[in-house]
Amino acid sequence: MGLFGLFKSDEDRRADELRSGARAPSRSERQRCWESRDLYYACLDGAGIVDAVRGDKAARAACGPETARFEADCAAQWVRSLPLAPAPFLVYLVRNMAYCAPAFGLSEGS
Repeated sequence: MGLFGLFKSDEDRRADELRSGARAPSRSERQRCWESRDLYYACLDGAGIVDAVRGDKAARAACGPETARFEADCAAQWVRSLPLAPAPFLVYLVRNMAYCAPAFGLSEGS
């Protein structure tokens, strides 16, 4: 870490800039974030946690390493917004299944 952050490596400095939003991530950094996000979601699913924002303490207890990796590999804004993404999308799908099912060749009950 260095004395008061003065002697950070270029890699540490870049990671800090990415997390703060001061610098846009490269393709490989976005890929690493998505992989961390997928591991985080898989852990939440395995632990039965549907809402990681309201159940933050439970999510951190059940998925501590995955949470830490997700927070380290992704920008802070993404960390705040990505856990909110799956639930509203699933609600949208469920509400619109009757309308969408015929387009995918599914019956309403399947």
